[in-house]
Amino acid sequence: MAFRNFIWLIFVVTALVAWRSEAVAQQTWGSPTPNIPSCSNVYSEPKFLGDGTELTAPAGQLYCLNYDRAAGSYSIQLFDQILQLVEPGHLLRNAYISAHFLNSTEAAAFVCSLTDGGGANVVLSVQAEHVTTSHLDEKVVKNLSHCFENVRINLIGCDPFPSRQYDIRQPCAISEEESFVASHHLKFVILEFSDKAGDSFSSIASFGSGNVTIGSLTTNIEDWIAFKSIYEEQGAIWWSCISNYANDLASATSEMVAQNHIDCTSNYPSSFTVEPSNSGVEIFLTPVQADAYFDRLASEVEAADAVTIVAQFFESKRLLEAMAENDDTQFQLLLDDAYFEAASSGTSANFIQPTKAQELLEFVRENDNVSACYLQTNHDFGINGMTNTVHARSMMFESSNGLTTMIGSAHFRDGAIFRNSEQQIFLGGALASAHKESFFEPLLGKCVDVQAVGIAGK
Repeated sequence: MAFRNFIWLIFVVTALVAWRSEAVAQQTWGSPTPNIPSCSNVYSEPKFLGDGTELTAPAGQLYCLNYDRAAGSYSIQLFDQILQLVEPGHLLRNAYISAHFLNSTEAAAFVCSLTDGGGANVVLSVQAEHVTTSHLDEKVVKNLSHCFENVRINLIGCDPFPSRQYDIRQPCAISEEESFVASHHLKFVILEFSDKAGDSFSSIASFGSGNVTIGSLTTNIEDWIAFKSIYEEQGAIWWSCISNYANDLASATSEMVAQNHIDCTSNYPSSFTVEPSNSGVEIFLTPVQADAYFDRLASEVEAADAVTIVAQFFESKRLLEAMAENDDTQFQLLLDDAYFEAASSGTSANFIQPTKAQELLEFVRENDNVSACYLQTNHDFGINGMTNTVHARSMMFESSNGLTTMIGSAHFRDGAIFRNSEQQIFLGGALASAHKESFFEPLLGKCVDVQAVGIAGK
């Protein structure tokens, strides 16, 4: 199997990773940069709590009307952090971007800004089912074609892209009878750099929960991590099996993808150690490693004294069963306040169905070891036709023996793990501590009790 270099965008942490292979000596840093919007807007009409208290603005600090523009800011934090990691004097040579939705022209402009027009290549891996401008906007592709010598599109699904102008691979060109992943959900940007002379090399590999859309990049609550590597020779390094995995999904059956990944990880393991703190990183790709992922998740839950979960959906039977069975572990769910709105109004909010919301809130009431705290978002399409939401899929496991965190692309649904292409990443040591400080603690400080939930005004 030929190894390809890949590039992905998503998130940043701070610690040194030491890693070696036979061909490449490298140092890798990680850096967490979650997207937690800073919007603070007033209600168009006052709201009243159960005790009659009047609220003119949300009790929390995560309410947005229209991107971060409403808060006077339009900076994309992820891109700012990636820029800080770029090695001085290095220019982009290869870019690999993967997402379920890829329609941000701002992302295209950012990636183009890292090139010098010297023959860089870009590979886009995106969901192909029901392809519209919402999944892959051709404006993004055209903009990238102006600054990259080669643009390749991996469509992972069974609908043809409406244009044949670009080099496209997609599974249905092979056989509609073979098995393929149900949905392409890998979220990453891997950027590969070198100096002009080609004497030194570096990469920034970012992974997270968000799509490459302007709403996801600015107003959604998202969680990302990026790793910067500096190495002596160009060639396959620790993220090679992840980039190959996305590449294979566009042209191979699930069985072939699985075997190729097993072969690849025999040379490039999916776990490595961060120095000097000995922080561990372990990456699971699904559906190939679905069972292994759930085994790791179960072991973390069983060992934890307290677990904090941030997610858009809580529909995984395996996860809910683990929560109910481990009644000596305290679980805190940080919920989009759309759960309260959907459950109480009987109307879907932020893609959360009323029956699902009611079932989850009943589960919280029935289990003394489970509590909920609400993060306030804008889920009223009547204001301006958009919403923001809690879109991260992250967990924090705390015990007397230490701290572990997880950041993933998969919704907490069993089908997402067993049917979709996803990445789930566990962090330990200093990386986990940095993740806790930058992501979990700010959200824990901003969530509110159900009595203080304010619904966006009409």
